[in-house]
Amino acid sequence: MMMQSSPQVPLSVLQGVYCNHEYGTLTLYEAGNIFLFEMASNDTKPGQPVLEGVAGPISDLEFGVFEIGLLGYKDYHNPMMRFTFVLADDGHSAVGFRVDVEGKEEWFSRA
Repeated sequence: MMMQSSPQVPLSVLQGVYCNHEYGTLTLYEAGNIFLFEMASNDTKPGQPVLEGVAGPISDLEFGVFEIGLLGYKDYHNPMMRFTFVLADDGHSAVGFRVDVEGKEEWFSRA
């Protein structure tokens, strides 16, 4: 599952803030030609470090987490995690994404 050079769907359609009641908030944003994320758990206090890293396309709406600095993880061939976006009916924004967390599918809704 190597990272593709560019996704079929523009990153602007996917970037934004997504929330999960159990895991917290994930912010995805474009920085130059890469897609970055920041994740803060529901227990994160102001000033505490958040989980940051690099995400990228694997296929059309499937993305992977390829780099997490805080954990020392960097592998552009085998993503640590994969998530699949679901687009709104008009195709101009994502309503959320599904991700497998420890064998359980979780849903993150767009905030």
